[in-house]
Formats: sequence, structure tokens, C-alpha cells
Amino acid sequence: MTAEEKTDDADVDRDASTTTTATTDAPVTANERRTITLGLRITHASANVPSLAHLMETHEIEVDADGADTAADVKRKLAAKAGVPAHELCLRWFDNVIGREHVGQDVSIDDRDTLAKFNIPRWLEKFPHWRCTLALLDPAPRDPYEAIHTATAIHKGIKDVDKYVDDLRGTDDWTDLVK
Repeated sequence: MTAEEKTDDADVDRDASTTTTATTDAPVTANERRTITLGLRITHASANVPSLAHLMETHEIEVDADGADTAADVKRKLAAKAGVPAHELCLRWFDNVIGREHVGQDVSIDDRDTLAKFNIPRWLEKFPHWRCTLALLDPAPRDPYEAIHTATAIHKGIKDVDKYVDDLRGTDDWTDLVK
């Protein structure tokens, strides 16, 4: 058995009647939820690098230590605390996207992804200074066939390229590139 498995077993075997919070060592009852502080960095920059720190603001919220909070929960708590339009933000944990990544994606994705899925509470207990990053949702990705048909229309010398592409969209010719 590895040291990590022993740690996992110890976490499972923990007495359910009393636990301690991440911020204090005072015992709490099983009816109370144990919380940890989640640091959130909202960036207005296109890249998350230290030289752009002046384009970032930091907030802290309390989340359940068991990781049951979803991306939507985190965004709601941030919106209530900082007054930011949380529904327009993408939540990231390092390179992992938690919830929606693009504009136009179903909002239910935010309700599906939990912090536990990415082991965030466990990492935060070891490294409480680590932060999640929030940035504006990326624009929806373009259909790769759109670029191909646009280039074809330009090559053919078609005057109304947008109309040509829109007329092809949804037909069998949209994905059939070779005739």
C-alpha cells in the first residue's frame, strides 16, 4: 500500500462526529459543514502571467471541504461577494476548465462539474495559497467547415461569400468536401 493510499484510507476512516475546519482547529459537530477558503483570481488579461498582475483582482470565498460545490456554486458565491457577472466567467484550476469553457455552451455544465472532480479541496489543504482563476468565457469555436467553405467561395470569386456559406450550411454538401 502506497503512502497516498494510506492517506486516502485515513481520510475515509476519519470520525464523522467531529472534524476540524481548515481555518481553525476548533472541533465542529457532524451537523456543521467543514469549509475551506478558496482563493479566486479574476483576470482581465489574455494570459495568466505574473507580469500582468495589475490586470487581476483576488477574492476569497468559503466552499465545502468535501468538494461538493459546483462551478455554478463558486460563481454564485463570487457574484454575491464581488458583484461580478459570474455567468460570463470561466473557472479554471491550472489547465483544467471547471464548468463551461465557451459562450453558448449549456449552463447545466456548470452544475455538473464539482471541485472534488479535480481534487481541489485536497490540494488546498496542502497548499492554501493556490488560487483558481476566472476569466471571460471564450467565444464559441468556429465550425471548421465554415473556414473551408469561405476559402472556397473566395477562390471561386463569389461576390457574396457569407450568403454562399449560409446556403451550404445544413446541407449534405457542408461536410462533403470532395465530389
